Amino acid sequence: MSSDSPIVADVRKRRCEISEQHGNDLRTYYQHLLQLQSGVGSRLVDQLTVVQSARRPAPPNSSR
Repeated sequence: MSSDSPIVADVRKRRCEISEQHGNDLRTYYQHLLQLQSGVGSRLVDQLTVVQSARRPAPPNSSR
């Protein structure tokens, strides 16, 4: 996925909107995030676990 993808553009647009809602003040935005975080409780991810997926067999006529 390139940095010009519609998803990346949408994320950047929303980030700017949220920043503007908090007066482009990082401290205010941080306080907002803390408030949101307190409402999710146990749904918050506190550890990253990497899981290896099974390898798919190569398609027929593959040059692999």
